[in-house]
Amino acid sequence: MPDEPVSPLFFPQPAYALIIGISDYQHSQPADDKSLLEDKNFRALKFAAKDAEDFEVFLKENGFVPDNIVLLRNEEATLKNITIEFGNLIRACKAPNTDGPLVIVYFSGHGCAEDDNSHYLVPYDGERDHLFGTAIPNEAFNSLLDKLATNQLVVFLDCCHAGGMAGAESKGARGEAAPAVSYDFKSGLGEGAGRFVIASCGRGQESYESGGNGIFTRKLLDLLGGQSPLFANEEKIEVFPLYQGLKKEVSKAAHEIHGKQQLPQINQAKEATGIVLAINQKARRAREEREREDRQKRDAFFKAVTAQLRRMSKSTPGSARTIAYILHSYVSEGQREEENEGIYSVFDHHLQKWAPGVDNVVLCCKVLFFEYNQGSDEMPLDSGVETAAKPLDRLETAPRTSLVSPPPPKELSVPPLPPAPQPPRRTPESELRTIKLDGADE
Repeated sequence: MPDEPVSPLFFPQPAYALIIGISDYQHSQPADDKSLLEDKNFRALKFAAKDAEDFEVFLKENGFVPDNIVLLRNEEATLKNITIEFGNLIRACKAPNTDGPLVIVYFSGHGCAEDDNSHYLVPYDGERDHLFGTAIPNEAFNSLLDKLATNQLVVFLDCCHAGGMAGAESKGARGEAAPAVSYDFKSGLGEGAGRFVIASCGRGQESYESGGNGIFTRKLLDLLGGQSPLFANEEKIEVFPLYQGLKKEVSKAAHEIHGKQQLPQINQAKEATGIVLAINQKARRAREEREREDRQKRDAFFKAVTAQLRRMSKSTPGSARTIAYILHSYVSEGQREEENEGIYSVFDHHLQKWAPGVDNVVLCCKVLFFEYNQGSDEMPLDSGVETAAKPLDRLETAPRTSLVSPPPPKELSVPPLPPAPQPPRRTPESELRTIKLDGADE
């Protein structure tokens, strides 16, 4: 389970899922029965229904509303029930105030092929010798997908012949023997921008089970859940990078476990992707921790700089107060003005090199004074103390530099300074509003 509630991880619009998993068919023989299959029968699968259950759990734990998920297992997944639930999905996509919802369709079970280049997904009540009338042919499945009024559709198929047609049946495979044919997956299911089908295997291949799940589904859940080192530093997991990870991980596992080739397929080019399917929670928490540490460091450096400015304000009180006000607006509120970009850049440059106990605060303040009064882009940010400490009152004001620095965080736990308008350059000190700077003696 996630460490804390998260929402929504999948899509800002409503999201729906239809999940189908069939291990035991109405007409099936035990998975370990090595005798010839009877006419109607399919070999029972070990983990297809569990795959569907595990996928449902993942969706619920990562942002899907439970009422928007339909799970059909074993005897629930009849041809009639699957068709009915597709009808419900079609109506949901057309509901008022619904614009392009995310729809995920997942199928784990038998896929079958006939020698006339037909491809079928097999429901619970499918019959092996009457696939045309009892299973879901490719054309019908594609038609159902086309009726979903959304361009945010992702389909996962964990079955034999998902991306083509397989050859001889083998132990642990999700499908039945059929002659190899030249079916081209890329011209079939789920065409259209933003409509993706990821299949567990390619033409002439089979989809294998091992270790409590189908290999494809296990790797899919690992990748989406951030359990794979492939996505260790990726916070957002999109469709095409997910497919690339699946292709690598599934192919490796199938070869190591079964000595067979299983290469997942996708129906879209890389440029077409853009759907974020999951958020890597480990990567998200790591980013948030880095941001928290950066805010703390920025807070402490700002306090140290304002304290030093207060000590230096006896000789140039107007400049010190104004610089402090500019930095306060920048650090605590994220306010940036083009004419002050040089000051922001000096502050950020020295912040990067600062740590508690590092004595670069005095130099930073001297360069801030120089930048405020001179505005010159010729002086290096690491200029020596003697250069930075030139008599400031005799220097002419020049235009501000336009150095760019990273945007500051919006929130910072620093004591606010009393609000004061920024005075114009060279304004007599008597007209400046007094700004109390923290961290220094009166």
